[in-house]
Amino acid sequence: SRTSCFPMAMLLKFSVLVCLTVHILACQPPDCDHVDLGSCVQACCKLQFDTNLNATVLQSKIAEALTAGGPDGGYSYWDTQPDQGPLTYVVQGVHTSPTMHYNDSLTFAVIDVAEGRSRVLAFSHSQDFIKDNFAYGDHGQNYKNLVALFKSLATPDYWETILFGCPAPAQGK
Repeated sequence: SRTSCFPMAMLLKFSVLVCLTVHILACQPPDCDHVDLGSCVQACCKLQFDTNLNATVLQSKIAEALTAGGPDGGYSYWDTQPDQGPLTYVVQGVHTSPTMHYNDSLTFAVIDVAEGRSRVLAFSHSQDFIKDNFAYGDHGQNYKNLVALFKSLATPDYWETILFGCPAPAQGK
């Protein structure tokens, strides 16, 4: 009967609307496939980048990219501190997601490892203070925050390693 089809059609429309809303609010591809679910209680990602640039040049490129807004205009520069124990430089910033305007804190520890080579310990952490919400999952945004900025530096050669959180997607999915 026609009346029994009406609730099913409404349910289908509602389901499509929910799916579209979740997609719009989530991380915008590419590089959203390393989803973190509460590794740091909130979502987070820690990566290591090894490069063929010295630490002074690399920290300057990171600071300049943050100051310029990064690849999507949502990055901002906070501060750079030299000589932090074993860390040659620490560069800090924030990324504001384009869809929901969440703020993720960013820290880039730059270390001289050999002449002309450096290592970056990069960390992105989802905003902790969201009224009536909690950043347990990130839809891959923390990984994207770090990788997108690093790709924008036009660093000739670098090697990426996941240190914590933001696991690689399961093979075959």
